[in-house]
Amino acid sequence: MSGRKLYRRLVSVDEVIPTIERYRPLEPLGEVEVGLAEAVGRVLSRNVYAPANYPPYTRALVDGYAVLSEDLAGVYEDRPRSLRLAGRVRTGETRLLQLSRGECVEVSTGAVVPYPADAVVPVEYTHREGGLVTFYRGVAKGENVDTAGADIAEGEVLAWRGDVVTPGLAAILAAVGVSRVHVFRPVRLGIVPTGNEIKEPGEPLEYGQVY
Repeated sequence: MSGRKLYRRLVSVDEVIPTIERYRPLEPLGEVEVGLAEAVGRVLSRNVYAPANYPPYTRALVDGYAVLSEDLAGVYEDRPRSLRLAGRVRTGETRLLQLSRGECVEVSTGAVVPYPADAVVPVEYTHREGGLVTFYRGVAKGENVDTAGADIAEGEVLAWRGDVVTPGLAAILAAVGVSRVHVFRPVRLGIVPTGNEIKEPGEPLEYGQVY
């Protein structure tokens, strides 16, 4: 037993790193650009900036009618007001409509809110007859509307150098149109097992030996 070395204390990673660096400095191995799916679990080597606003346009949060909130000031169930229907915008349509004072535009949830409308009245508080829509409640400016850039502004830092790309972060990056990012090259490790009991795979294994 005199020649046997006993390991009585485990050391932390912080203690081991200086020992390793005496033989080889620990430095980044360079970077590589990869797609988002491949980037999950890896470390960013550069900051990631938003290339566009999110949402990219002002959109309706409910099915209803886009209006100028001032047109419905003072409107209640017992004091309704009617506005002229100027058109309809469905979700996914890219055509642009404009409305004037005294008008409204029917919109679906997620549809573009036409300029200069600043609110959406839920369809449950309206009644449509012909080309007129009667409103039974007013709305505040910005109500039921998700303004362009409200969640993420163009140029905003979405992730910092050194951040790990998680599935959640990858989803956020994809939502603003980021498809590729720069990450550090992964460290490659090798394990060298030693011992008289070790045999190469494929060799005959005798009693007391392992592969």
